[in-house]
Amino acid sequence: MPIQIHPCTICEIRGMDEVMAMDGVYRFVQSHSVGNTIPNSGTTLQVFGYLHVIGRDKAAMEQTMRDVKKTMQVLDENGNNQLFTIWEI
Repeated sequence: MPIQIHPCTICEIRGMDEVMAMDGVYRFVQSHSVGNTIPNSGTTLQVFGYLHVIGRDKAAMEQTMRDVKKTMQVLDENGNNQLFTIWEI
């Protein structure tokens, strides 16, 4: 699942260690890091990374995705979390 980011300059990333330790997170392929400036492109340039989840059933995988959304933060220069997803569960 892609995890997008609003246009900003990334100043801090929080929660990555916690996300990677979650049951159900198989892999997170990160596309951007601290210092990157994200343009308002509406394209894959706004994808912060790709979340790969596994689980015993659909409900377990959906719970993992909700937990990731609550835990991971990408902060801009004003301390605002700029992550969003185009999928809702």
